[in-house]
Amino acid sequence: MADEKEPGSAASGQDGEPRRYRDIPPEVQEILTAHQQWVESQGKEGQPAQLAKYDLNHLNLAGVNLQDANLQGANLLGARLGGANLLDSKNLTEEQVKSAVIDEETKLPEHLKHLLPKKPGAPERSKPE
Repeated sequence: MADEKEPGSAASGQDGEPRRYRDIPPEVQEILTAHQQWVESQGKEGQPAQLAKYDLNHLNLAGVNLQDANLQGANLLGARLGGANLLDSKNLTEEQVKSAVIDEETKLPEHLKHLLPKKPGAPERSKPE
C-alpha cells in the first residue's frame, strides 16, 4: 500500500502527488522512547510525553503509543497517525486530528471518535452532542 511507508519515505497525498514524511527528530525520538518506557512500566520508568507546541507536521507516527501524552498546541498537520494510540492524550483538539492522517485503527479519545474513518459496512457514527 502506498501509505505504508517508513519515516522519510514518500506516500501519495490527496492530489496523488508523492508526499514526503519527515524523519523523527532526535529530540522527539527521545521523548517517544521515554514515553514508551513510562507506558510499559506503568509509570515506574521514563516519563509521559510532553509534546505541547512541538512541530510534528508530516512525521510518520503510525502505530506510536501517545496515550496520556500532552499534545496541546502541537502541529499535527499531515502527521501520519494510523494505528496510533491517542487515548487519554491531553489537550488534543478536533482541529489537530482533522489536520493529521488517521485511519480506522487510530485510537482516539471518546470525544473525538466521530472523526475516525468509517469502516466499510459499519453503521454511521454520530457526533457527540
